[in-house]
Amino acid sequence: MGEMKRMPLSALLAALVLVGSTTDTSAERASSEKKNAVHVNGFAYTITRVSNEKSLGLVAARDDTFYLVVDFEMRNQTQRTIRHYPKFHVIDSEGSSYNLDRGAMWNVENGMVQGINLMPKRSKPVTVVFLVPTKSLSQTWTLEIRDRGDSGRIKGIKVS
Repeated sequence: MGEMKRMPLSALLAALVLVGSTTDTSAERASSEKKNAVHVNGFAYTITRVSNEKSLGLVAARDDTFYLVVDFEMRNQTQRTIRHYPKFHVIDSEGSSYNLDRGAMWNVENGMVQGINLMPKRSKPVTVVFLVPTKSLSQTWTLEIRDRGDSGRIKGIKVS
């Protein structure tokens, strides 16, 4: 009889947050430890939650919009402390791109409104917020992260 393996919590979270394809090539699987992770300039970004909110603290989205909130863990995989200034965008399944809403990010815990210092092999929870049209709530999203000439994408993100 085959041995039963337990699913790690991170894999379970990925299954809840992501809508993935079962046709990934082995090269695609090998390029990232998890489907909800990407590596950019020595940092690993792993999505832990995606949600939508009509208001965040003192700010409220307009009638035809909502806040797409992406929580993730950011880990410095290098051997030195780095000051990191990543740029984030989300792209909907129709190809429209949306920038960060810095005003809303001041109203969330762990909002990344400025760069971050992160010691070697340490991680930190981070939240980014985007103002997007309400009609796109049911779409699949791609999170794009850019930093100093390097970039990466996490595809297949759905709002939970």
